[in-house]
Amino acid sequence: MSGNNQPRVPAGNPNGGQYGSMPKGEPTPGQLRWAARGEDLEAGRFVPAITHGTTIDPRRTSRRKEWWDSHFSAAQWGAPRGDYPKMPDDYTPGNTGGQALSGGRRTHRMRYESDGVSVRMPSKTSIRRFAKEGHGTFDVPYSVTGEDGKALSGWARVSGPQNGLWDVQIAGNGSNATELAAREIIHATLEGRRPSVPVSDVNAIVEQRRREKRAAGVPVAEVKSTWIDGTGFAADPEAKDGSGLMVMTTNGKKYGYKATFADYEAVRDSRSPGATFTARIKKQKERINVEQCPSCQWFTPDIEAHRCQIRRGDVESTPSTFAQSARGAATTALGRFAQRISGRQADRQAG
Repeated sequence: MSGNNQPRVPAGNPNGGQYGSMPKGEPTPGQLRWAARGEDLEAGRFVPAITHGTTIDPRRTSRRKEWWDSHFSAAQWGAPRGDYPKMPDDYTPGNTGGQALSGGRRTHRMRYESDGVSVRMPSKTSIRRFAKEGHGTFDVPYSVTGEDGKALSGWARVSGPQNGLWDVQIAGNGSNATELAAREIIHATLEGRRPSVPVSDVNAIVEQRRREKRAAGVPVAEVKSTWIDGTGFAADPEAKDGSGLMVMTTNGKKYGYKATFADYEAVRDSRSPGATFTARIKKQKERINVEQCPSCQWFTPDIEAHRCQIRRGDVESTPSTFAQSARGAATTALGRFAQRISGRQADRQAG
């Protein structure tokens, strides 16, 4: 037990679990958000995963308990269709005693660094092993610090591996420059490669992601036609006019065009797809060179940047023992914090 009599800021608070005085004056917007999160957890309502600032330095191994506790409070809980599995805090091969919620040894964390940005998360070995046990998609806790030294803490949703590839999405908006850098490092680490671009260059990261989205490609489906074998369409995520890539195959040849979904739909649903294609697409639309991926068979305008689609795994039909314990810990910690904030507000109103 600590001899410090100051109240402890609950796990998951933006202050990263530091000891601090009770809030004076009006609670800050950040404190109110954490308090509301605690109330939602106690009421059994859905709370999304969030990314928040932390004073726990990802470059160091200290403050392990606070690191895990803060992640429990910031995790997604109670999704209407079920939550994805979460990387447990006791996932170790030896199953020896330790300080995890279960009383087991805590999951081994590692620091992964690139271009001045450091990420701490469960080791890639443990993540890969967890995936092999049948977890197609699951949430992984991480913390990251950028060149400015400021640290963030949050969750990454990972899916894979499929043909050696992973999909990584940062919980929440994920558009902060440091979050983008974290995603690149986590992604590269799981795939056993170096990041595709310098992770300190946010513009390069954004452009690379745009390129990958455009290169995702188009699956082709058969149509009833005497000479068209199949067609497919994928919208360009950057196009404001609703245009995208339309692909047509015939007699072993492939053709790409810049078109709209309405164009594609007109050909697909036509009683004479060939005639509609000739009149509406062939002589009217801009050609786009495409290649077919030998792995997924999709057609892409940028084979070098193309990544096969990763299928999502299943949510948990019943929360695991770890999930129940972690949610309980978060509910207790944030519930107490919400009560203190509420009490403080009541005292000010009474005064």
